[in-house]
Amino acid sequence: MAIQLQQVSYTYAENSLWKQTALHEITLGIPKGSLTGIAGATGSGKSTLLQLFNGILKPTQGTVQVLDVTIRAGEKSPKLLPLRRRVGLVFQFPEQQMFEDTVEKDLCFGPLNFGMSPEEAKERARQAMLEMGLDLGLLTRNPFRLSGGQMRKAAIASVLAMDPEIVVLDEPTATLDPVSRAELISQLERLCREQGRTIIIVTHRMDELLPYADRWVLLKDGKIAFQGSGGELAEEPDILARCGLGVPHSLRYWRGIADRFGLAGEKPRLTPESLAELIASLPGAGAAGRPEEGGMPMNERLLLGRSIETGSWVHKLDARSKLTGMLLYVAVILLSDSWPSMALLAVFSIAVMASTRIPLKYFIKAAKPLRYLMLFIFIVQLLSVKAGNVLWSAGSFSLHEGGLRLASFSVIRMLFLITFTALLTFTTTPGKLNQGLEGILSPFKKFGLSPDRITLMISIALRFIPTILDESQIIMKAQASRGADLQELPLKEKARMLVSLLVPVISSAFRRAQDLVYSMEARGFRMDAPRSRYHRLRWGAADTVFVAMFVIMGVAVALL
Repeated sequence: MAIQLQQVSYTYAENSLWKQTALHEITLGIPKGSLTGIAGATGSGKSTLLQLFNGILKPTQGTVQVLDVTIRAGEKSPKLLPLRRRVGLVFQFPEQQMFEDTVEKDLCFGPLNFGMSPEEAKERARQAMLEMGLDLGLLTRNPFRLSGGQMRKAAIASVLAMDPEIVVLDEPTATLDPVSRAELISQLERLCREQGRTIIIVTHRMDELLPYADRWVLLKDGKIAFQGSGGELAEEPDILARCGLGVPHSLRYWRGIADRFGLAGEKPRLTPESLAELIASLPGAGAAGRPEEGGMPMNERLLLGRSIETGSWVHKLDARSKLTGMLLYVAVILLSDSWPSMALLAVFSIAVMASTRIPLKYFIKAAKPLRYLMLFIFIVQLLSVKAGNVLWSAGSFSLHEGGLRLASFSVIRMLFLITFTALLTFTTTPGKLNQGLEGILSPFKKFGLSPDRITLMISIALRFIPTILDESQIIMKAQASRGADLQELPLKEKARMLVSLLVPVISSAFRRAQDLVYSMEARGFRMDAPRSRYHRLRWGAADTVFVAMFVIMGVAVALL
């Protein structure tokens, strides 16, 4: 077997509130030299499964064996760089990972990372271009000047240039025209049949792959619903509907012909040519008719947001009251300059946090990424402020009472700010925060300020940030598959490899921004047009009480 999985599960963010189990106890075997198709509805775990095949993701339970490398959950992984050369992983839209100024340089990126000489890398680049049916004259072209189909093939060639034994592709035909899709599938099949490579393809277009795949794996809700040959799948077409997949046309036509002419037990004819030949040989085939159209829509899976819904009274408050409370809280923090006032703030903060019914550990995790910044600020202020009594001295270094006080207050203030910011985002969705900010800024319309424009820019930024971060992760994984794994490289090499990450990410950001502009213009958007509201903000008695709490707390701190 090229790949074997034994009772493999994978959970994203396993120790956080947003943990999500994408795969459940998968047991799977993929033979060497086979062409395997993987299909499933959106969110069924297809892309997660692929990333286990070359160690981009490591199982949280079970064992993954790829060729002669074994990765076990909970154990230290072997060196994964050699495995990633042998298992080429092509992510969806692989052209987005390209960053060099010529196709040849981009194709040489992976081979050079895996230790090939420049001459060997160039030879592998040429060979990969031929394997993908591309003209060698394109090697000197800028990849961003190629057509969509050429760019997709060149990006796949950049993985083939590493001469992998196994090639894993995630939706390789997505967004291509029908002719380009057929050409690409044909070339991938040729790699399998003529060169003996193991090819694994995730696709939602089962029609184009069904006649060629030796095996199929169907996923449903992170579990294997079916694994077997195309012929076996043809005998169980109902399983496709249960997996949220439409029945492929070729399979639907075959079932219609087989049922009409009593061909049960016959080898399925799944290509247009073989089916046409069979129909021509059947008596009365002209009246066979067209099988009934139909198909199940793809299941949709809701995506988790960043807010944490517990149903507390704080969650139900108007976003304007929470933002007002935040502003008052920040003002009080900046005014607090004594230990009693800090203690009062701490008690107040803990009480508000407890009222949200959100576990304390999530507030701690919100502050954790900034722990080194807080430590740096503490040390700098501790050593630089020379006010008050000397607490300790050694040579030119000395610690003063004023420095300790200022450093401690600075870190405590940061903790308070981080905690309340986390509380605000945990209890309020981005849309409501945006609407609340617009409501607070609305009085400034009299002075020429446009709250609509400000909040629109903020909402776009809030939506772009997670999108760009997600895309950055995909590009990092794609480049790691080509040998640019920042976790396993020395510092000097990391700096060099950053270019391979930054250029695709920045290009993607500009491309998305341009697409957004075109989309908004196509829908008649104008900056001067009034915007409608899906939800109306309602200020209630609880909101008044909430803001009053902060006012009272501020007065109490001022009196201490």
